Amino acid sequence: MRETYGPIVLERKASRLRKTSGNMELQAKGYVKLSPYVHLGRGLSRPLKLLILSPVVLLLSIYVAFIFGLMFLCFSTYSAVFIKQYHFAVGVSGLTYLGQGIGMITGLILFGVLSDRILKARAAAEHNGEMTPEERLPLMVYFSPIIPIGFFWYGWTAQKKVQWMAPIVGTSFIGLGNLFVMVSTLFCYPET
Repeated sequence: MRETYGPIVLERKASRLRKTSGNMELQAKGYVKLSPYVHLGRGLSRPLKLLILSPVVLLLSIYVAFIFGLMFLCFSTYSAVFIKQYHFAVGVSGLTYLGQGIGMITGLILFGVLSDRILKARAAAEHNGEMTPEERLPLMVYFSPIIPIGFFWYGWTAQKKVQWMAPIVGTSFIGLGNLFVMVSTLFCYPET
C-alpha cells in the first residue's frame, strides 16, 4: 500500500527533488531526523497510552488476555488427559490439538460470513449507514458462551473416560469461541 503519513511523504518528495535538481539544501517542511531512541520511546509509549487512557481498550485487553490464558491452560492439560488417561503415544497425542484447530478454522469461516452482514445491518439500523468498528462486537457477545460450554464438555467427557473423540469435540468448541473473541476484539478498537 502507498505511504500516507505526511512527514514521510514530504521527505520522499524532497529527496526526489534533491536528486533531480541537484540542490542538496532542500528539506521537507517540519522534517526533523529523529534518533532511534526517540523512535523506540514513541513506539513503546503510544500503545501504553492507548491501553491506559482508553477504558474500552483496557477492558477488552483484559478479557482477551483471560481467554488466551484459558486456551493455554487447555493446551497444558492435553498430555495428562490423552497420554495418561487414554494411553495415546507421545507422537500421536499431538494430533489432539486438531480439535481446537478445526474449531478455529470453522470460526474463521463463520466470522467471514457473519461479520459483514451483521456490521452492515446494525449500521443501517442504528447509525444511518455509518459503520463503526464497535459493530463487530456482537459476534463476540453471541459466541463467548461457547467457550465455557466447550470447557464443560471437555472436562466432563475426559473425567468420565468416554471415547477419546468426545473431549476433542469439546476442544473444538473452545477454539470456535476463542476465535470469535480474539478476532472481534482486533477489529473493534476505536480509531484514536
